[in-house]
Amino acid sequence: MQKKVAFSLLILILLHTGFSFTARFFISPIHRLRPPLQLDALMDDVVKFFISNNDNEIEDKPTPKVDEDPVEKLFSFFWGEKEDSPAGLARFGRDKYPEQYPCTKTEWASLLPSDRANRFEQYRPMLARTMMEKREMKLRYDANSHGWSAASFHSKVDKLGASLMILETVDGQICGGYNPKGWVSYGEYRSSIAAFLFSFDVSNSTPLKLEKVGGKGLAVIDEPESGPKFGADSLLVNLSTKMASSKLGSYYERRPDETNSLFKSRKAQMKLKSCLIFTGVYEDGEEIPFSDAEPFALY
Repeated sequence: MQKKVAFSLLILILLHTGFSFTARFFISPIHRLRPPLQLDALMDDVVKFFISNNDNEIEDKPTPKVDEDPVEKLFSFFWGEKEDSPAGLARFGRDKYPEQYPCTKTEWASLLPSDRANRFEQYRPMLARTMMEKREMKLRYDANSHGWSAASFHSKVDKLGASLMILETVDGQICGGYNPKGWVSYGEYRSSIAAFLFSFDVSNSTPLKLEKVGGKGLAVIDEPESGPKFGADSLLVNLSTKMASSKLGSYYERRPDETNSLFKSRKAQMKLKSCLIFTGVYEDGEEIPFSDAEPFALY
């Protein structure tokens, strides 16, 4: 309440100053001869009124929360207490818009009934807090079946929305990345703070997830003439040579031990045994998010 008193005093002083200026230069000389307006006395009365009410309200109001965010305090001072649903609209938050935040490393999604048949049991848990967490996923591209080429890759996955890429190296490691924006072959730098890379260093272990760093930009580079690219150098797949390269740190975080390769061998490049791409299943007529160009994402 003391802040309100100070704010009210500031407003009165400004009003008084403005009125005095107006009276001095614009009011006729006859009016100037009159006794000065009793604004000073009026201000004294108003101040006394606020102070007296302040004393009463301090006694009645509970002690404010000490852990309230400073920005929220300022907001509450001018516009009142925060509402859960202002104007009938739910507030933004991780539950409503999970992909406005970096990937979670402590929560894991539950399996769906279709995951076993779709060969997705091992990977579903990683999709917690993504828009694909509760959506059926289907294998769209298998390099060993559809061909190790950029043309084959794009023909199977373009404009199908968010996807999960699964790589298997010749030494048996499973790794890959989640692309929330999918591929469309428009030569875009597609951005998302929710993108992540992952690695199963030991068979059937909990995966290591590496989040996007340096902002949301260049989460994925979507070029029609090349295979999947996460960041400019974080995880690049050359389908024609069956090679993958990784250099972490600039676009995706390093491993916990600070090594800068996604591969458990810590090598910069690894030969691939397989490359799989899963995307979501949508009903006929259902809109697929990010299935077209992103504004301002072109070179």
